Amino acid sequence: MKMVFAIFCILCLLASALSAQEIEYVGSINLPDGAMGIFVSGDYAYVANGYSGLLIIASGNPSNPYLAGSFDTPGESHDVFISGSYAYLIDYSSLLIINIGNPANPSLMGSIDALGNYYGVFVSGSYAYLADVDSGLQIVDISDPANPSLAGSYDTQGYAWDVFVYGSYAYELDNYPYLRIINISDPTNPSLAGSFNMSGSAFDIFVSGIYAYIADLDLGLQIINISNPSNPSLAGSYDTPANANGVFISGSYACIADGTSGLQIIDISDPANPSCVGSYDTPGGAVSVFVSSSYIYVADWNSLMILSFAPIGIDDDPDPIPASPSLSPPYPNPFNARTTIEFTLPQAARVRIDIFDLAGRAVGVAADGEFAAGTNRIIWDAGELTSGVYFYRIRAGDFSKTNKMLLIE
Repeated sequence: MKMVFAIFCILCLLASALSAQEIEYVGSINLPDGAMGIFVSGDYAYVANGYSGLLIIASGNPSNPYLAGSFDTPGESHDVFISGSYAYLIDYSSLLIINIGNPANPSLMGSIDALGNYYGVFVSGSYAYLADVDSGLQIVDISDPANPSLAGSYDTQGYAWDVFVYGSYAYELDNYPYLRIINISDPTNPSLAGSFNMSGSAFDIFVSGIYAYIADLDLGLQIINISNPSNPSLAGSYDTPANANGVFISGSYACIADGTSGLQIIDISDPANPSCVGSYDTPGGAVSVFVSSSYIYVADWNSLMILSFAPIGIDDDPDPIPASPSLSPPYPNPFNARTTIEFTLPQAARVRIDIFDLAGRAVGVAADGEFAAGTNRIIWDAGELTSGVYFYRIRAGDFSKTNKMLLIE
């Protein structure tokens, strides 16, 4: 029996060692204190670096990153989002739109002051969605980067900390203590679709498929089922060792920037039972994380760490940008009450999806708004419609396609 126990212990140690070896150091660069937000695009990592503003790090050679350019801002930079040749930088009391066409010489294109204090940003189509600590969700029209203007807003009544846009919904964290799901199909008139009481201190969010993954300072990783936006529910959770500040989803893994415990990698293939498969103790305090190609970029307060994790490298682009738009069959089909409609876009576009009955009469609108490039999924609720055959037609620019679905009550 002692021999069996000894062998078991050895196997456990070997398994632990193998898991730890999967996360490898690739490169790093020291930064001024304050590295908070990160976004990687192409051969550059863009860091919102507190009172140092925007730092642009050349990362084409991940083992030897270097400072390629910077833009000094008047305030304290918290978050950054890259879309096209612009960096949308949260500088506490304002949104700065910075031209990064020449990374060595970024320049200010336009700006808009916050109603309160901005903290998080997400760009989709012609709009920037902003989490305003004092005023909730702010939606800014950025179709003219030199003259951004407020298009709509929704006061969440809490401390809006971060926002993620997926399909026709904005998922916003009110730090004390809610996830708010806001319908943004009409950006000028957003409305509350549902909410979930987080009970902790929700800090960062990433949405993929039917789940919202939330980094909570007190509770670790929280996985929320959002298949029914009006009634989100807790699907699973994993309490990380320190304070979960940031989260990024890549395939079946959640990468967590976990403060003093560094990077934690959680297997989320079974959302009800997430498990830690690796960790890396970074030298500072891991604040945010971004995955690009087979590399994990960690904003570690006073440095940028570049790491690799073998399983992430295998499936690093689960939703590649397609060459042309497409519309998939709904799932499930037949369905009862709700079904998911999935479509892909080669670039951000305004999308409208109309629902028709068998006689060709319009009976509803599943989506009408701006959607990002890549794979988008929306959940359509048939409401009080009766059983029968229905059709849904998508229009996105010059693209139009119709599919059939069967509602069974």
